[in-house]
Formats: sequence, structure tokens, C-alpha cells
Amino acid sequence: MPSTIGLREQTAEASGDGLGLEAGTCISRDAEGNLTLPAALLAGLGLAPADEIILERIGHRLVLASDTLRRVYVEATSLCNLSCVSCIRNAWTEPMGHMPMGRYRQLLAGLWAAQPQELTIAFGGFGEPLTHPQFLEMVRLARAQELRVELITNGTLMEPAVARALVELGVAQVVVSIDGPDQESYASIRDTALAPVLAHIAALRDARRRARSHMKLGLAFVAMRRNIQAVPELLRLAAELQVDFITISNLIPHTPEMAAEALWGKAAWAANFPDGSWGPQIRLGRMDMDDLTASALRPL
Repeated sequence: MPSTIGLREQTAEASGDGLGLEAGTCISRDAEGNLTLPAALLAGLGLAPADEIILERIGHRLVLASDTLRRVYVEATSLCNLSCVSCIRNAWTEPMGHMPMGRYRQLLAGLWAAQPQELTIAFGGFGEPLTHPQFLEMVRLARAQELRVELITNGTLMEPAVARALVELGVAQVVVSIDGPDQESYASIRDTALAPVLAHIAALRDARRRARSHMKLGLAFVAMRRNIQAVPELLRLAAELQVDFITISNLIPHTPEMAAEALWGKAAWAANFPDGSWGPQIRLGRMDMDDLTASALRPL
């Protein structure tokens, strides 16, 4: 039986999206103004019949999302051990520092009172989380509260002991941002060596394998003119490292110099490639398809 969610005066028509609806399926509205949604769609969205949801129109598409708190982004620090050419630090004068542990404990205490069945703490932001001297303690406290934990890191500080700790603490997902799969493209953005980062990724991969962990491991790549031709090598590297997915996103320029590196002036080609036995899932952001990008993305 379909389930009903209160959306008051909203009406909608859904398109097939792999969440349990056939293409062209209509979502009806009852006499009280509620939309009636198929149970399979609710399950695919992680919704319960009594949940409130957010309804947003984007062009000709309708986006449904839960209004229940499910993910909290925590910037443990605004400090970083690298000075990447694409970083916002090249354009700001804000003071930098670590989140005090007292403040973090207050955050966890507040989440404890209103925690849904599964809540994710996602460590990331403009800073490198692993520069925080008590980062692993932050993870331990979150896991003690049965929170799901994700991490995005530049990988330079994720030495084998840290990798083992992340696995032992039950971190659900680690994404390593590299922005270049070979030394030349990597150094042109990060001005440091790639080899130690690759060794750290391999150590994490091996640690999760030994522990039979369900941790997801991914690579993040910010595409720009100087590195877009390295995408085929990125695919080869991802297969070699046996990561689960690759996220290719667009540069957000913070300086006039970096604006010239952007690939999304007209913006409008994007794709998600399904999982396959040949390699990791690829999540590709919107970017212009021109002579430069087409040759690099053709292997996808």
C-alpha cells in the first residue's frame, strides 16, 4: 500500500529514478492535501510514513528529501599542512585554528538528544582534519555515541598507524583528495610528493581488508584545465588502489588566476556511472564539453 506524507498544498509528478517508480508514474494528492507515495520510493529515500519531507523543483525535475537531520558536517580545524593553488586560503584573511574539544563535546551532547536512527558526522571543510591533535579522539567519541563517521582528507598525514585506527574505530567512509594521479599533475596543484599519499591509501585499503571492514574508500579529484587530461590515469590508479568510487568535481575559483582554470563556463554535462565489476563508481560533476574535456573524459 502507498504511504502518505504531509506536504500540505504541494502536488507533483515523478519520473523514473531507480527509487521504485516507473517513468511517468503520478503521485496523487488526497482531500487533505497530502501526497501519496509508493512504499518502494519511501524506502529508497530512507523515509518513514510520518516524516516531513522537503519538496524542491529544479528545472523540470522534482526533488524529494527528508527534513530529518541525517548528516552533520564538522570542520574540526581550519588549519592545513598544504598550500594548494586552488585553496580558499589564497583569498581570505580569517584567523585559523582548531575546534576546542569542549565545543565538540557540546555538539555531540546536542545531537544525542535529537539523534535519529542513523546520523552521520562528516569531517571535512577547508581544513585538514588530521592536523587536529585530538582528531582520533573526536572520532572515538562520535562512535561511542553510535554515530556514523565519514572523513575527507588530503591523505598526507594518514600514516599506517592512523589508517589502522580509522578502521578499528569503525569509520564508515574515507575519501582522499588527490587532484592529480601522477607526480606532475599532483605537484602542479599541491607542490608536494604524491608517493607517500598513495602509500597511505594502500595502507588503509590493506587495514580494512585485514579487519574485514565495510568501510568505503574513495578518491576526490577537483577538475581544472591543468589536470583534466590526467583523468584516464586517475581511472588506472583507482583500479590499482582498489577504491570503491571516484568523485570528480569542478573547481570553485577564489582568485582571478584560478577562474581561468574553471571548466564550467556553460555548465552542463554531468553523469553518474553505475557500479560495475571493471572498477569504481564514478561521480562526475557538471562541466563544459569542449575539445579539452571531451578527449579526457572519453575513456569514461
